[in-house]
Amino acid sequence: MKRVILSVICVLAVNGCVKTLPITPIDAPVVAASDGATYDAGRDASDADMKLEMSARQQSNKIDVDIKVTDAATASGEIQKLVTDMGGYVKSGTASHVIAYVPADRADRFLDRMGTDIGKLRKIDRSVTDVTDTGNDVAAKLESMIAVRTRYTELLAKTTDVDQIMKIETELQRVNANILALQGQLANIKTQVQYTLFNIDIDDTTIWSGVKTMFKTPAFYVLLLPFVALAL
Repeated sequence: MKRVILSVICVLAVNGCVKTLPITPIDAPVVAASDGATYDAGRDASDADMKLEMSARQQSNKIDVDIKVTDAATASGEIQKLVTDMGGYVKSGTASHVIAYVPADRADRFLDRMGTDIGKLRKIDRSVTDVTDTGNDVAAKLESMIAVRTRYTELLAKTTDVDQIMKIETELQRVNANILALQGQLANIKTQVQYTLFNIDIDDTTIWSGVKTMFKTPAFYVLLLPFVALAL
C-alpha cells in the first residue's frame, strides 16, 4: 500500500515538472504568423506554437546604418520612438548607437522615415542569411523530443516500481530541458525571419563632435609631435 501511494505521489510530481515553461526573454515581441495569427514570444510556448512551417526559403535580414544628425542624443530618442511606432522593439540604445528589431515588411519604410525626419543616411549595408535549413532541423529535433516525452509520460503512468519511476523521472527532466532549449532556438529563428535587425551608428555635426573625432585620429598626434619637441 505504501509503495502504491509513493508511486502516485511521484507521478503527480513528475507530471508537474513536465509542463512547458517560458523560454524567451520578457522583451520579446508579439510576431505575426504566416496564417495571420499572432505569437507572443514572451508567454508560455505550447507545442503547436513552436512549429515553424518553412514551405519557402526563409531569410534573416540585417541592416547596418550610419546616420548624420545635428544632435545625437535627441536623434537617438527619435529613432527609438520610431522603432516602437513601427511595431518593433529596441534591444539597446545610446546617444551614439541603437540596436533594434523592426518588422521585416516595414524595414524600408523605417529607413525612409529616418532619412526624412531624423537625419541624413550616409551608409546602408544589407546582409541576408538563409535560415530555412536551420529552422527545419530545429523543428524536426523538437518534434522528436516531444514524442519521446510523450512516451516517457505514458510509461510513467503505467509504472508502479519505485526504482523505475525515479529513472523515468530523471529521463523526463533531461528530455524536457532539451525541449526548452529547442523551443528557445526556434523562437529566435522566428523572430529573425519576421524582424529585420538594425545596427544604427549616430554621428552628430556639432563642433564638440568634430573635436572628439579629431582626438581619435592618429594623424592629429603626428602633427602635434613637432610642437611637443619644441616645447621640450
